[in-house]
Amino acid sequence: MSLPQSGYLELGMFDAAALVLEEIAPEDKTRNEVLGARVNLYVAARKWDMVVAVASHLVKVDPQTPGWWISLAYALRRTESIEKAEAILLRAQAIHRRLRRA
Repeated sequence: MSLPQSGYLELGMFDAAALVLEEIAPEDKTRNEVLGARVNLYVAARKWDMVVAVASHLVKVDPQTPGWWISLAYALRRTESIEKAEAILLRAQAIHRRLRRA
């Protein structure tokens, strides 16, 4: 699935990017690719609480993708503290070490 909303993000057209995501078929809105695009939109728009909400879900359902952890840590740094962000990154590091050994 290709998501054209990234072009809108690069142009700072957040409303247009959000509209593209809203036009996605309901059955596809929960796909990790779509949720990841939503995270990118929220990061670009500096909606940190929304980043935390979606990225927290993504690290649970797809923990092997480093980008979800990084987005979550970055947003937690913005909304809470460096310590919480660091804790997330250390947890991700432990998980990824185990995945590499497997």
